[in-house]
Amino acid sequence: MRAAEPSNLTKGQRYESPFWSVRLQHLSDRTTFSLGTSNKPAAAARARDIYLFMLAHRWQATLEEFKSQAPVAERKSDATLGEFLAELKTVADLKAKTLEGYAISMRTIVSQTFGIDGGKARYDYAGGGRQKWIDRIHGVKLGEITPARIQAWKRDFLARAGDDPLKQRTAKISVNSLMRRAKALFAPAAIKHLQTVKLPSPLPFDGVAFESKVSQRYHSAIDIEALISAARSELAENAPELFKAFCLATFCGLRRIEVDRLTWPAFRFGEGILRIQATKYFSPKSEESIGDIALEPELVELFRGYCARATGEFVIESPNLPRLNATFEYYRCQSVFESLIRWLRSRGVATKTPFHTLRKEFGSLLNQRHGVFVASVGLRHASVAVTTMHYTDTRPRATIGLGGLLGDKVTVTEFKSDRARTK
Repeated sequence: MRAAEPSNLTKGQRYESPFWSVRLQHLSDRTTFSLGTSNKPAAAARARDIYLFMLAHRWQATLEEFKSQAPVAERKSDATLGEFLAELKTVADLKAKTLEGYAISMRTIVSQTFGIDGGKARYDYAGGGRQKWIDRIHGVKLGEITPARIQAWKRDFLARAGDDPLKQRTAKISVNSLMRRAKALFAPAAIKHLQTVKLPSPLPFDGVAFESKVSQRYHSAIDIEALISAARSELAENAPELFKAFCLATFCGLRRIEVDRLTWPAFRFGEGILRIQATKYFSPKSEESIGDIALEPELVELFRGYCARATGEFVIESPNLPRLNATFEYYRCQSVFESLIRWLRSRGVATKTPFHTLRKEFGSLLNQRHGVFVASVGLRHASVAVTTMHYTDTRPRATIGLGGLLGDKVTVTEFKSDRARTK
């Protein structure tokens, strides 16, 4: 099997087709199948499909299936971002929510690159202001989103952080995150089935380098024992839904969506475990996110009591139901989370994501007491590398061991300056 750009003679003139093709032979019969695309990865995928079809259905069926088809429509070289995203939605093997997450990052970059601000109207969901803003972004031609413009956007994004080292670190993390997610739209696996949109060359992010990786290890800045004591005295009786959410994040390390969709059958009270698995309401972040979490006896008794008084199948009670087909992160317990976050901030949890900080505390404590491997299992990470990179600081702390040379009689008062001694 050989893929090539076919060269043909028409009225004595030789021309080259813009599309790739594959030539297959069966016994003495050999023919060329047009692959209908000038994109090499997409052409390779279609050639593979034709070849595998031939192996399964024999030669004559392959000719009928692929040679009798109408020619593929000419791909649009002036396609817009909106047309590109619309076709990806129909052909790419991406979850709807994942694709929308990538698209949001791409829209952010394009809107800032081309100065499509939208003003306050972009937050007007009901009145159509947001849709008009999105339509303006989607109207940008793919060919206009060049690597040079992406590079200029990146430099401008970083420059806005100024000279503040903390803001510079945050800007690097943000720009890498936006680029990584937006660039995923152009990954070979995502674009290989495109039929009508012709991608520009080079692609928007070709040659645009990511910023150097910034350490995101978590360092605790809260007194978790005092926080637990305060939650017990202030939330347990007065706000039980908040207290349940607090305990699931702090003692079990659950993510917000896991807390939101958790149902009572997940508790195996007799075994002392909480089982995180796929349900009709919940799809895990990854296969590694599935697992059993050990429960302390006190936590078992606490939730056994809550279960006895439950009025529904969800652990956190709310009048709302999950939106299973939402392309954004919808929480049926949004009001519970917002109230808990306000309470956490009032108690000194000043991080950007107070609720997720509880999960980080869980992982950090597991690491301190049992080691990074136990922490990785408890957090249900894909690998230990993820745990050490994002949640816990496992580097050993050591001193040089020469403190004894200072002697045991040296005091601060002996180090007064000459000026102080003359007074």
